[in-house]
Amino acid sequence: MRNIFTYILKGAAVAVALLLFYIAVPYLVCPIYNFESSRPFCGTHYYNPYQHIGQQWQIANFHTHSKAWAGITDGKNCSKEDVIAAYKQLGYNHIGISNYQRITCESYAYGQPYITIPSYEHGINVKKRHQLVLGADRVLWMDFFMYQSIHHKQYMLNKLRSTGDVVVINHPQFCEGYKPQDFTCLSNYDAIEVFNHYRSSVVQWDSALSSGHYAVLLANDDMHQLSRMDEISSNFTVVNTDVLTRSHIIQALKQGQHFGVRVHRKPGESMQVKQQRIAHMVYPISIRMQGDTLTTIFTRKVNSIAFIGQGGECRQVTQQDSVAGYVMKDADTYIRIEVYDNDSNYIIFNPIVRCEHMVPAQTAMCCINGIQTGAKYATELLCILLLLWIIRRKKYIKTGQNVALWMRSSYNKYIVLIVGASLLLRAFLGGIMELSNDELYYRMFAMFPHWSYFDHPPMVGWLINITSLHLLLDNTFFIRLGAIVLCTVNSWLVYDIARRLNDDKTGLMAVLLFNLSPYVLIVTGTFIIPDAGLMFFALMALRESVRILVVQDHKGGRHFLAMGLWIGLACLSKYTAVMLWAGIGIYVLIYDRKWLKNIYLYLAVAITLLCCMPVLCWNIDHNFISFTYHGSRVALFTHINAGDFFTEIAGECLYNHPILWVCIWVAVYQWCRDKQYAISSSSPYRLIYCMAIPLILVFWAFAWFKPVLPHWNAPAYTLLLFPTSHMLVQVAEVQYRRVRSYMSVAIGMVVLAAVLFTMQCKCGCVVPCTQCVKDHSIEVSTCKSTAEAFMKVSKQAEQSGIMAMDAPILCPRWELAAEYEYYIARNSAHRVLTMGPLYRTHEYAWITHSRDAMALGMDMWFITDSYSYQNPKYLSCCFEHISQPYIVTVYRGSRPAKQVYIYRMQHLKRELPYIY
Repeated sequence: MRNIFTYILKGAAVAVALLLFYIAVPYLVCPIYNFESSRPFCGTHYYNPYQHIGQQWQIANFHTHSKAWAGITDGKNCSKEDVIAAYKQLGYNHIGISNYQRITCESYAYGQPYITIPSYEHGINVKKRHQLVLGADRVLWMDFFMYQSIHHKQYMLNKLRSTGDVVVINHPQFCEGYKPQDFTCLSNYDAIEVFNHYRSSVVQWDSALSSGHYAVLLANDDMHQLSRMDEISSNFTVVNTDVLTRSHIIQALKQGQHFGVRVHRKPGESMQVKQQRIAHMVYPISIRMQGDTLTTIFTRKVNSIAFIGQGGECRQVTQQDSVAGYVMKDADTYIRIEVYDNDSNYIIFNPIVRCEHMVPAQTAMCCINGIQTGAKYATELLCILLLLWIIRRKKYIKTGQNVALWMRSSYNKYIVLIVGASLLLRAFLGGIMELSNDELYYRMFAMFPHWSYFDHPPMVGWLINITSLHLLLDNTFFIRLGAIVLCTVNSWLVYDIARRLNDDKTGLMAVLLFNLSPYVLIVTGTFIIPDAGLMFFALMALRESVRILVVQDHKGGRHFLAMGLWIGLACLSKYTAVMLWAGIGIYVLIYDRKWLKNIYLYLAVAITLLCCMPVLCWNIDHNFISFTYHGSRVALFTHINAGDFFTEIAGECLYNHPILWVCIWVAVYQWCRDKQYAISSSSPYRLIYCMAIPLILVFWAFAWFKPVLPHWNAPAYTLLLFPTSHMLVQVAEVQYRRVRSYMSVAIGMVVLAAVLFTMQCKCGCVVPCTQCVKDHSIEVSTCKSTAEAFMKVSKQAEQSGIMAMDAPILCPRWELAAEYEYYIARNSAHRVLTMGPLYRTHEYAWITHSRDAMALGMDMWFITDSYSYQNPKYLSCCFEHISQPYIVTVYRGSRPAKQVYIYRMQHLKRELPYIY
């Protein structure tokens, strides 16, 4: 009983520690910003969102609640269906349910579909600093729980920017969550909830407009209980659109083609009376600018029409009329209209603002202060280290003594040197190189967690989520941190396995060979791809199997069960991990059939299958589309192409280091022929050959008929490093100088390749002589420049009124979509959509479908480059106009790297083909 109580206390302590860590991390990573001084709107043009409005108005509420989280967030008596039915009875055309930290997608009212934009209310803090995300892709769980400075608020808005179509600051006046002076600095949001049944926040809105930030208004109920008549239909937004689709509503909101209504509350008012009042509400017929004169016409006479300008000052009031006009003065930076109708309802409109072009600028008003942020991070790190030293100083002393004792071995010193040098090199490369297209695509797995994906299992996405704290630390280094850390752990695993097979000398040689392999050093040790997890779990499984064979622990089943678990996790990393069980089966049938009598072997297989259940269930729901896709990538007994086979051999040689590749096959040859250095009688080495050789032969067979990527069978070569290291140790006993010279040349080749690759990425020193030879370093060195070029062109087109604000980017391939998602959409409101067959769009087909952001009449951007050029003219039948491209040259250093072609595709007139 005492032990159980102790375990409960320890578990509670761990839970509290994790909670404190979750609360503290956002404060630790938040940067310090430099905010620009406020700049009121100015210019010779006027932006009037109502200049070309139609007469179709839709009543909407974007912020309301239903039962969620077992009712702890209030609304426990309001089902989603009841909420929608109540608002439908009142005559609403759109209802958006925005529960806390839970996206509501498509809703049904008593079996009838009723449109809703995927949205949720973000906020886990005590001061009610909440945000509404419309068109949300995913829930952001990070927040600042207690105190929030202006820097914390800005960081929160920046993180929410990439998670949805529209970011709204909810009820800023409530609990003074956002003060009026905050809006002189804050940026990167779209709207302010001016009307809410809790508070009115007109002062905050005027502060933002007076500071030159064009933020539109929203008016919402924020209803939690249907039984409270003062909450339902107390505020609503009226949107000017004739089509009730997500994209049309979002576009109208961004352009400001809507107005907000604060309904005059009358005690004891029934639902029927509210419905009649809403049905007979006043609407604008026209709000137009003619020169410097603003003219408004309403459907009937109202009590007052007020024109509000800079600082929230009233410029003019017209009473008891349906028509009013105002002449803009030189001092007027913006003018917005407020109306009180004869029923005492308060109606407020988005502003007409001065601008240099046709659209008000949406530029960010802050940037990170590098010096202060760096000093903040350094101080935090020193404080954390000091705290750990104070708490665990006794254990540190004991650990230090153990490390000193372990380092007395000369082999261990060399291992630390090799692993440390490898870690520094990989961390350096991982920090300076831009993310490749594959890595950017796998980052989407972290953005949209699922049990599996179109082309890969989910482990790589889980790994990115862990190291980046669910993309809280959304930068190159932390996205790749999982691969960098696992490769370092893998070096220790390699040493431990080789030491168990032979001795410390073999372990040292195995670690050296392991860290010399470009596949290990770059592909799995720096880039975050599925092979990073595959290599770690495969080595863990091999370690358990070596324990079984070396110790001959056939009755102790824990090693079998652990082996099954690690292989299962490897299968969750990459499908080729199933070949580990194939290799074990070959070994058992040929060399060790007594395993077949061991019940733990079958339990290990069952554990592997259990681990694979998420992937299997996902594929069952999707008609085994992953296996179908990968099956189409390989083939046997079709047209033979020897060129593909020899290309595969050359790729294997480069991926695994030419010297190591030759040594590996010499070791295999020795094992097949005279077995002088292969230890043919050793069961672990037999198992390694059974795991590795079949995988290589299988992909060699595929390579005769279809192109095969060299890294598909690179894990098999990594396993073969163990017998190779033993062979080299034995050769070194006779020919030490020769082995040392080989290893020196191998190390020199790795260092030289790293230096040349870094120089090529930064400067583009080598230019391919033909178009047939592609410079793959462009992929990890020009993405930022491409994004900067697009943002400059898009900003100019939007301000000139040529393109709609925040028009989505259309991509024909998943590689480009992933690149634009990270380098463009992450820092702007441009959404990335794909168009094409499933084998070209991959997981983005589902992402585009979930975003549901394509609508007739919308504008889109199309970006391509000379590196992978594709002309969008084949889409001319779908758009009214496709412009000539803006051509921008991207440089690396002083050398041109590629040309970027940016097309404007205006007014979608028919559905695009190949939309999943």
